[in-house]
Amino acid sequence: MLPQLGEEQEVEQVVKFTEQGEATRYGNFKGYYGYRDPSQDNRLTCMESQWFNQKDVLDIGCHSGHVTFFIAENFNPKTILGVDIDQQLIHRARQRLLNKIKNYKRTKTTSEPHMQFPLNMRFQQANFVLENDDDLNYITEEYETIIAFSVTKWIHLNFGDDGIKRFFKRIYRALRPGGILLLEPQQWQSYRIKRKMTKQVWDNYRRIEFKPTQFLSYLLSSEVGFQTCHTVATPSNKHKGFERSIFMLIKANSIDTLTYLDTLSDQQPTNLPPSISSFCCFDDDLDKISTAEKIDSSSLAANADQVASLMYTDLSTLNQVQAVQKTE
Repeated sequence: MLPQLGEEQEVEQVVKFTEQGEATRYGNFKGYYGYRDPSQDNRLTCMESQWFNQKDVLDIGCHSGHVTFFIAENFNPKTILGVDIDQQLIHRARQRLLNKIKNYKRTKTTSEPHMQFPLNMRFQQANFVLENDDDLNYITEEYETIIAFSVTKWIHLNFGDDGIKRFFKRIYRALRPGGILLLEPQQWQSYRIKRKMTKQVWDNYRRIEFKPTQFLSYLLSSEVGFQTCHTVATPSNKHKGFERSIFMLIKANSIDTLTYLDTLSDQQPTNLPPSISSFCCFDDDLDKISTAEKIDSSSLAANADQVASLMYTDLSTLNQVQAVQKTE
């Protein structure tokens, strides 16, 4: 039987992907914070110092570092690493960091044993989704707090059900006992708007069976292992689709994690709705930023060069950065 006119139009619509889909398929929109005004991002008002103070923190999908910088400057983390799959966004974050380091060199000194802002920060281009489950065996417990804001949809659309589940498992394995995940998942309705970015995204969208309403129960299941889920807030936003709940998931510790919940702003653990990946795949070809161009004072350039070069290495080099501070 010949297809009806409506069927022909649907087939034509399926293969018509967006012009800029490939460039922004990971949600790496350069003007993203035009929708989330950094000065009016209500997510930031929901955060508490105790989640970050003197802790090793990971910000997954950090974009150009908006949330990363806020936490580093206001909540005194021991270290904070921002990762994003987009090299250009990481380049922008690093340039901003170099400018902060320049100002720090001119105005601040410290004798504290840990790194103060901005030397407690680092940015890295990385795909956090591992290629297969076997690679999970190489993940080590490195962080007390992991942030995953507005990234689940993009991981899901690009890597499918297996990818998002592997993403959650990797987060759990990267957390130290008692560590917390701050998760802001996008709703299923928002997937439809971006389903035609590329053919792969379209194919993944049609195969998705694991919906966002199932994320929390999955994270609390034995397949992942989180012990407790807590609703932090649902910050308001004037733009449609950006008013999303933020959840805190806690990895079991040797002490009762419910004791920890008692310290959180008098909020009670939420009832779940009914149905309600250290292996970072780093890009070896990192962009080199000329600190001489960023720092116009020759008396500061040498130290800034040392610090900048260390920003591209792993967190084991933090002691070297401290040594740079002590020589000033």
